Amino acid sequence: MGRGGANKNRKPGAVAVGAGSARGVASAPAVGANWSPGAKELARRVEHAAETKRSDRRGDDLRSHFIVDRGAGKVAPELERAFQAIQQAHTIRGLRPVRVRVVDGRSHRGCFVRSQIPGDYTIEVGREDRAPAAVFVHEVAHYLDAHGFGDQDTAELASENGDVFAQWRTAVRASAYYSDVDRKCVVSVSQRQMEVSRYEYLLSDRELFARSYMQWIALRSQDEVLLAQVNEGRREGIPTQWADDDFASIAAALDELIDGNEHLQP
Repeated sequence: MGRGGANKNRKPGAVAVGAGSARGVASAPAVGANWSPGAKELARRVEHAAETKRSDRRGDDLRSHFIVDRGAGKVAPELERAFQAIQQAHTIRGLRPVRVRVVDGRSHRGCFVRSQIPGDYTIEVGREDRAPAAVFVHEVAHYLDAHGFGDQDTAELASENGDVFAQWRTAVRASAYYSDVDRKCVVSVSQRQMEVSRYEYLLSDRELFARSYMQWIALRSQDEVLLAQVNEGRREGIPTQWADDDFASIAAALDELIDGNEHLQP
């Protein structure tokens, strides 16, 4: 996006106001009716218009892939927040749409559901969840794992065995977070404070990808609500998110992963 200075945004007919005359320097002359923008200003305007069109197109492409339940109610603004955050990082093109249902039940956070029909997907978000935007972004990661990177006609997830995820897997396993969670899970299982299934769930590639994708979207969009959820995840007994410096190589791997996918071009 263009980063114009203050004077570049001056409207025709306005007078530049500064400290020039107070320092003995002639004030900028008033801009007359025949004023026309210079080459740099024209270039800035063209780039701004092009970026606006790209942003609108990304938003249209993204939303067309999600069929949101009309009963979303109070969760609808949080879904919109999630759409806006994802849109800052990439679009979605050429994939089968996924239904988005807001479901009741305080214990229900969210899930990604695949039916027996190939390509039939549903994302569920709990109506009473405290962080529906973060939950939705997490479930979108599962959708992309199955459909954007994986085989659209099978149940395979690319994060679990796809070669395209090799760099991401290496970065995740080299992180201090992975070693710390692995150690804490082993201790918890040995002390019978955690079921083995929970341990396997936390360190499964599919869940590591979903959690890293959510953190990547928060980082790239700088959405304050998602960033707050990342920070909250770091403070849990067994953390779910990475520290900033520990996440850098994973973020770079996700940059490569997303940029290399024709369906997710920025």
